[in-house]
Amino acid sequence: LDLAKIPYTLISPMKLKQFELKPSQILMINCPGKLMPDTFPKLEKFVAEGGHLFTTDWALINTLERAIPGFLKSSQLRTGDSVVSIAQATAESELLKNVFLPGGSPSWWVFSSHPYQIVNDKVKLLVKSDQLKRQFELEPVAAEFNYKNGKVIHTATHFYQQRSILTSRRQQRSGEDYIKNDLQIDIARLEAGFAERLKNVKAGQLEDTYSVIRFIANVIIARKKSQAPPR
Repeated sequence: LDLAKIPYTLISPMKLKQFELKPSQILMINCPGKLMPDTFPKLEKFVAEGGHLFTTDWALINTLERAIPGFLKSSQLRTGDSVVSIAQATAESELLKNVFLPGGSPSWWVFSSHPYQIVNDKVKLLVKSDQLKRQFELEPVAAEFNYKNGKVIHTATHFYQQRSILTSRRQQRSGEDYIKNDLQIDIARLEAGFAERLKNVKAGQLEDTYSVIRFIANVIIARKKSQAPPR
């Protein structure tokens, strides 16, 4: 958010009860998402009145299932420290714009994460993983659903990519090659020293990180669009 110059307010879970939430906002709760029980009605009211809630990983159990139950349900199982390949589950969501580039094969990091199931037809699956499906018989990684006047987005991964696993020659390419050919960005137009910092970065690492950040950016862009007054 700092690098994208997006204004935000950072608060601790303990301060959420006193913080004034506005229905035009998006509230992002990262793992582990442990909140005081008396804040759950406040979260439910926030989303019901039009707010957007974005949760990750353990926040499913600690927040989402308790504030807005009946949509997503944790399996109570846990992954290891894994990097799992992901795939686009629907072609009809602006939240996936440019997350999966042509020929791409991004992976997202999960560490002791909770595979989850969709238990309501109103939920749209956005991102899935065949690896999770083979291991846990549960494929959801990212999903969204509307709740009354608001929206909820949840991912099994976090708001940043902690590590990657490079298994193909394509992923072993240089980071510079990924910037030029996959993202089609002229490195000369970027800030000074950027190309130098790419020397120790592989294409697969950039691809994984870019897909996470792009998804988050899309969530924020969608929220901003919904705030715009109708023409």
